[in-house]
Amino acid sequence: MLRLDLRRRLRRTAAILFAAALCFPPAFAETLTIVSWGGAYERSQVKAYFEPFTAKTGITIRVEQYDGGLDELREQVENGRVIWDLVDLTMADNLQACDEGLLETIDHAALPPAPDGTPAREDFIDGSLTRCGVAEVIYATVLAFDARAFPNLRPATVSALFDLERFPGKRALQRRPIAVLEWALRSYGVPRQ
Repeated sequence: MLRLDLRRRLRRTAAILFAAALCFPPAFAETLTIVSWGGAYERSQVKAYFEPFTAKTGITIRVEQYDGGLDELREQVENGRVIWDLVDLTMADNLQACDEGLLETIDHAALPPAPDGTPAREDFIDGSLTRCGVAEVIYATVLAFDARAFPNLRPATVSALFDLERFPGKRALQRRPIAVLEWALRSYGVPRQ
């Protein structure tokens, strides 16, 4: 269970992306285009953030879906036709896109303070404020297995995922290396940096 102050920070982290849009919408904007991941996740954003934002500002939120990565963002920037105002990126993609100059930088001092007056730069979890973004979600990736497939010896560590001799069978993994690459490196003894 999360400590209460951490829960508050997580809620604040989730809200800051939209608070930033509230504080810095283009003066001429009648619509903001926000790119998200679809499904229940996107529906929760619409209910918790987008609808209240529109009710408060009159600015309509148009949601587009994508499957991650930077190809579409690169194409928009290269063609000079950027149509996305906010993009829900993974942290790795945020850092890479910022390094490539695909994103605008954020002045963290201009972000609104917490309700208790704590400046944003002091109120967030370490590492959640980047040059070009603000972490809005903290999530976990888990390993699971069918206990019927391993009635005696059961996988108990991430290394078991890569041990096909002791634990044969198919694996279902993301097509992107998020988490999986880190798991593989750690299971082969590469130290955490």
